[in-house]
Amino acid sequence: MAKLKQIAERTGMAVSTVSAVLSGKEYCYVSKEKKELVRKVAAEMGYVPNRMSRGLQGLSTDTVGVVGSLFETPVFSIMLARLNENLWDAGYSIMHGDSKFDPCIERRLINEFISRGIDGLIICSSQEKGEVEKSLGGRIPCVHVNRLNDGVCVSVDREKGEFMAVEHLISKHRKKKIGFLTASVDGNNEKYLGYVEAMKKHRIDCRHEWIIETKESGPAIAMKTGAEKIISLGLDAVVATNDIMAGNMIKYLQQADLRVPEDIAVVGFDGVDYICSLISPELTTVRHPTELVADKATELLISMMKGKKISKKKNIIEPELIIGRTCGCHARSE
Repeated sequence: MAKLKQIAERTGMAVSTVSAVLSGKEYCYVSKEKKELVRKVAAEMGYVPNRMSRGLQGLSTDTVGVVGSLFETPVFSIMLARLNENLWDAGYSIMHGDSKFDPCIERRLINEFISRGIDGLIICSSQEKGEVEKSLGGRIPCVHVNRLNDGVCVSVDREKGEFMAVEHLISKHRKKKIGFLTASVDGNNEKYLGYVEAMKKHRIDCRHEWIIETKESGPAIAMKTGAEKIISLGLDAVVATNDIMAGNMIKYLQQADLRVPEDIAVVGFDGVDYICSLISPELTTVRHPTELVADKATELLISMMKGKKISKKKNIIEPELIIGRTCGCHARSE
């Protein structure tokens, strides 16, 4: 790989001048012709800027770090693809770090990325509120996604989304025994709060046994056990915290000769098109506008990296209830 010294020798210019031209420095006063010559020779020689070297000099590396549980859910995978597209189009390289939603791994990734000279960070954090900002110490701009935090954050209102789902089941379909299906309540606390709020609004007791967590076992066993529990409790509806769980639950309920939605209604969450298209009957779900979150996060971070002052207000993206057939709407009996 060509180095600045080799380009300087080829063009007959000083290394500092070549560096200034290729870095786009405003203080570089050489002629337009010489700048074009340097760029032409650099391209011919296959010169690639050393971003880490720039970082060590305290210069911008045009690199953004993205940290989160990147591959656990389809929603974050979709967000990651959109963030990549947005940042790449804006001229930034991206460093990815899969934290597996583990605070220890997350802290290590953040320190590693900073040591490599990232200019900004987009993170879906598993740490307590304020901990990321505390560890960053103002060294780089940071935007939180999918979690309301003390810093600059962008999130879908998941509490409102789950409230909308439960409210629809109660008001439209007169459901009164509604289960809450989740891998973990702790990991879906905002959705759980929306579920509880809607139930309380309609003066329906939120019984502990109606909360069905599946974190203790593998997906197949968990869904089968969950379906058996739902049947034994005589629930007339269930809201799942993602579409995959909703689809699997529908499968097991149907295997137990229960009709969806005639015997039991099911509502998902996320609204991922390629997942919803595989579920029959057509799934009623809450759409999580992931692309809008990624777009807003990109916009905010780029502004911050350019030195613009950004309000620390919470940027809330509205969810949308998508009506299918599994809630009882458009049922064959209608």
